[in-house]
Amino acid sequence: MIEKIQYRTGDNGENIIEGYGSIFESESKRIIEGGKVFNEIIHRGAFDNCDFSNVIMCINHDKNEMLARTQSNTLEVEVDDHGLLYRFTAPNTTLGNDTKELVQRGDYFESSFAFLEDKTKTRWERDTNNNLIKHIYSIKVVTDCSIVRNGAYAHTDISLREFQDIEEELDRNNKQTPDNQSEKYEREVNYLKLKYNIK
Repeated sequence: MIEKIQYRTGDNGENIIEGYGSIFESESKRIIEGGKVFNEIIHRGAFDNCDFSNVIMCINHDKNEMLARTQSNTLEVEVDDHGLLYRFTAPNTTLGNDTKELVQRGDYFESSFAFLEDKTKTRWERDTNNNLIKHIYSIKVVTDCSIVRNGAYAHTDISLREFQDIEEELDRNNKQTPDNQSEKYEREVNYLKLKYNIK
């Protein structure tokens, strides 16, 4: 199974990049969203009724740094037993050539994807350590697959959020939280900064 972004040369010399934007049944690192601190698991079958008609391949979820897209048939996405696989030929552009070089050198090796879930089929629970777990069983639309600097999953190439965004949200939540909760959020901020090497 492909666990990190792969680079290879095609039969006609094209620069092919592929990886997994999502890995099934793999628990993420800690995620901060909507004031909640949780781990996330995307289950098999989550993409069964998903719309992939206009997925953009980009860098760090910046759609201005587009590499390919499904609408123009320059990006392939498919769901297999392992997760959501993407594949594209790096364009002969400055961004495409830079991306190919950084993937080939191993500087870029993690992926991410942006999506809209069906919240009626999302389940929350606490594990034996009282950590909050979010189970996603249905995703409506995938809007982008991205090559990113840091991934949210510990042992795969998936990232649902960039840690810089997580840090900013943590800071906002900390400032907006009542005094009796501020210490808790400060501990979370410090914990995540240390664990994920956020400066």
